[in-house]
Amino acid sequence: MSQSAPKRPNILVRASYALLRLGVGLAVFAYDYAFRIWFMSLIQFRLPWKRALSSPKVGRAAALEALLNQDPAYGKHRLFEVDGNTYHCVESGSSSGKLILLLHGFPQCWYSWRHQLKEFGNTSDYHVVAVDLKGYGGSFKPTASDEYTPYRFAEDIEKIVRALGHDTCILVGHDWGGIIAWYCAALRPAFIEKLAIINAPHPAVMGRNIALRNPNVSMWESLKQLYISRYIAVIQLPWPFHTIYMTWRNYEWVRVAASDVGQAAPEDVDTYVSSFALPGVASCSSAYYRSLLKPGASIDAPIHVPTVVIWGNQDIALREEVCLTGLEDIVEDLQICIIDGATHFCPESSHQRVNHLLREFIQKGNDIETSET
Repeated sequence: MSQSAPKRPNILVRASYALLRLGVGLAVFAYDYAFRIWFMSLIQFRLPWKRALSSPKVGRAAALEALLNQDPAYGKHRLFEVDGNTYHCVESGSSSGKLILLLHGFPQCWYSWRHQLKEFGNTSDYHVVAVDLKGYGGSFKPTASDEYTPYRFAEDIEKIVRALGHDTCILVGHDWGGIIAWYCAALRPAFIEKLAIINAPHPAVMGRNIALRNPNVSMWESLKQLYISRYIAVIQLPWPFHTIYMTWRNYEWVRVAASDVGQAAPEDVDTYVSSFALPGVASCSSAYYRSLLKPGASIDAPIHVPTVVIWGNQDIALREEVCLTGLEDIVEDLQICIIDGATHFCPESSHQRVNHLLREFIQKGNDIETSET
């Protein structure tokens, strides 16, 4: 018995949807370049770097020394090599324990994980390592663009795990560290036992939602995210403009970002600004964002690693609907835990609740008790 062919969508609906996507794409393109022109005009006529030069400069040597001599209660500083390149990390716990590898985001460094280093490093069960990603803190600062691709990121993290003396790890990433963790789970899942993502979008899911390919995401939410992320357009500008943007007025933008809408202590903000002022960091951190718009940056391979996404719902940088809707279509074993009232930098500002969820996930998998969130 012959089977009837599936019904094809109404051609008018398909055409309307295609025109809508084209219109949104053109609007985003125009907005992108209009913002670039505005920023270049700002540079030309307001000369913000002159005001920056009149402000006290961050002492770079003192900054590095401070980062390497933080409270020993956080752990022990260590330098190690991967393919001849030097990485800096802080580690706590026991080297014979299960590895918990912590990947920080922008504009931070290992210091963003200080609460987790203390929480999980007080037992021999875990080997807790907060590494400075390449281009940040005490790690090496590569300039080649091919250092900042999804495949290179995933390869690097797997080699870091090996260099630390382990075959597998529990991988935890926040912000850009979370994006890199997504890449690892999609491209090199064998070394990941469990994956914890904290306020970090999956690039493929977010891209699809911004482009209105998911009917469950509203155009309004997509436009809000585009507006919030307008700084990425500026970072696409060639050198020296993207570096000026990162460093102008004595790292004012970095200071604002690190302040976490007033949640961060002034001394913690100073730590991040000092870390960011180290030679090469501004340029390298720009390379991360510049890589997002290159071909191959959106990896939509299915993820089979047990995964928890911890999300502070007061994130002013990332829209929850745009970042989380449709995630279950890619991630097979997924639990999403929303922390009410928590900000983008919740591993610090809401560290007790984040630590509770991480411990539940590490011990029980995706059967997490969320009563404290």
